Amino acid sequence: MSKCRLFAGAVVLLASLNVYGGDFDDIYASLFLGQAYPSGHVYVHPFSNQTTLAQRYPETLTYVRVVQQEGLELVHRGATHLHVLKHDPKNSVFFDSYIPGIEGMSEVMSFCGKNVNYVKNPEYHLIAGEDLYAVWGDDCYEFTTLGLYLSENKDQYSYMVLAHDARIELSGVSLLSPATQRPMTKLEQQEAGIEREKVQVLENDGECTTENKTLADARVFMQASIVGVPLFIRLSWFDDPGCMGHFATNYVVDILNDENVLLDSRHFYVVRGVL
Repeated sequence: MSKCRLFAGAVVLLASLNVYGGDFDDIYASLFLGQAYPSGHVYVHPFSNQTTLAQRYPETLTYVRVVQQEGLELVHRGATHLHVLKHDPKNSVFFDSYIPGIEGMSEVMSFCGKNVNYVKNPEYHLIAGEDLYAVWGDDCYEFTTLGLYLSENKDQYSYMVLAHDARIELSGVSLLSPATQRPMTKLEQQEAGIEREKVQVLENDGECTTENKTLADARVFMQASIVGVPLFIRLSWFDDPGCMGHFATNYVVDILNDENVLLDSRHFYVVRGVL
């Protein structure tokens, strides 16, 4: 599976790996990965790009927290669509604003080549790991679109969420901590081996400054069943500094049958910045 990193701060969709030839586009079109904030705002990015914005971002979503926090109840919550955040290359209205900053989760003085004054709210807390929309240094966002939704839930926590529209319903959500290694198919092992060989050539030529990571390093952090069909969703992640220190967090969504056999997989990554 090839990777081509284009933009710092970008959520970049990668090709789907379909092991058994089934068509799972409707499931992916129903799924979103996002971040919920204390304000009640939920920013989501789709796993599949529909042809129109109206199809891509429905009026309502249901979301669930996908990271563990002791003592915090795992609840499926609803959120209502506010608007689509669009990037205009000529006059960027929103994506020159740092999402964790405007949501009070981060103190930042410079972002995307301009001076800013984002102040962290000391009452707000990030649950487990890094904000989905966190970037480092002075890197910019290059999102095409994001969906902004509003939830009635407002507390002091920010956390990563998996959201879905009305076409599917999730149950039996299980959060894994510490994360367990994601099993690999033979095809995935072959792909990882080919990628590693390519990186090895660059390393031998002295062109790599950091150690590249692959799907073999992925860890599972969430599983859930899809109501009404014998299918399961599994979420995994791994951090990859790449070959030249362009650090990214990779997210993997798998579809499995009731015998835990991988049927389909889709990946995307969020570039954090340069090490």
